[in-house]
Amino acid sequence: MFYRGMDAQDIACQLADLLNTYNRLAGKRHAIDILSSETDYVVETHGKLVIGAVGVRRLSFHVSEIKHLSVRKKWRGKGIGRFLLKRALGMCVTPFAYATIREDNLSSIQLFESVGFSRVGEYDGVGHKVLILTSEISKWKPTSAPEIEIDWKSVSYTESD
Repeated sequence: MFYRGMDAQDIACQLADLLNTYNRLAGKRHAIDILSSETDYVVETHGKLVIGAVGVRRLSFHVSEIKHLSVRKKWRGKGIGRFLLKRALGMCVTPFAYATIREDNLSSIQLFESVGFSRVGEYDGVGHKVLILTSEISKWKPTSAPEIEIDWKSVSYTESD
C-alpha cells in the first residue's frame, strides 16, 4: 500500500472550506485565492484532513498580520490553536504582529492575550465591533545585559590605579 501525501491544491481546498465554515469573513475564500495570496499558512493535519490553520502576512519591515486562525470544531480545546499561533509567531520576520478579532469571539481573544497580545483599539465592522491586538515578537525583544555582581571586598586598590 502506498501513501500519497497532500499537495498544495488539496491543502488550499480544505483551507478554503475551513475558513468559509468557521470564520465569519466578509467574502468567501477559494483555493485559488489562497494559493495566490501573499499570506503564508501554518496548517495542522490529521492524516489527510486539515484540522486547523493560521495565516501570517508580512505587511512591512516592522509589522506582520496574523489572520484566519481556525480549528475544526471537533478538534477545539486540545491546544491546536495555541500551537498554530505560536508557530505563526515564530515565522514572523518582523518585530511586531497584529491581529483583528471580532469582539464576540471570546475564545480567540483569550488565546491571543494568553500568548502576549494586548488590545490596542477597536473599530466598527458591519454589524459588530472588531478588536485590534498587537504583540512584540519575543525573538525581537531586546535582551537586557545580565546583572553582574561584583564582590567589592575582593577588589584591591592601589594608588596607581
